[in-house]
Amino acid sequence: REVERKKREEDERKKREDEARKKKEQEEEKRRKEAEKKKKRKEEKKKKEEEEKKRREEEEKRRREREAAEKVRAAEARAAELRAQAEAEANAAEAARLAGLKDIYRSRIILQIERQLETPIHLLNRDDIKAIVEVRLHPDGELRGWPKISSSSGFPEYDEAAIRAVIQAAPLLVPSDEPELVKEFLELNLLVCNDFDSPHCKR
Repeated sequence: REVERKKREEDERKKREDEARKKKEQEEEKRRKEAEKKKKRKEEKKKKEEEEKKRREEEEKRRREREAAEKVRAAEARAAELRAQAEAEANAAEAARLAGLKDIYRSRIILQIERQLETPIHLLNRDDIKAIVEVRLHPDGELRGWPKISSSSGFPEYDEAAIRAVIQAAPLLVPSDEPELVKEFLELNLLVCNDFDSPHCKR
């Protein structure tokens, strides 16, 4: 009986040890699984944080690229505006220069004709007499064809004197070194007045 008792006690002890071992193994397995879950959650959190960081970096990069592109466009627009303004100013200055030259050369041509004009004696005291002579010129100022009256003075003898004055004044002073301007002088309607300083002589 003693042996049986000891055997039962040994069996119970082993049973308790087995249960304790199993419980310990279960607890360890539970802790292991919890640790794995915790590790997995940590890894997932880290992954999300990295993805979020990468997303923010991409957005920041795109924002900087947009700002840089906008700055480039603004700079290009400003440069184009300045170029257009400078071109407009240059064109205006050139137009003003050409207009001034045009007036100067027309005045010189009129002066050439005035010096050659021989008004008939009976018309010398008339300051209201004027005729318009149509003239065609070569780029060097030489006559191209015969001048003709496009608006008569009313006095044939004065019209003839005006034509003679133009012929004798040739070659007329044209801006031959200004290609943009000289073409405007190839066909002229010249106002020839008996008194070039008269109020009646309006050009």
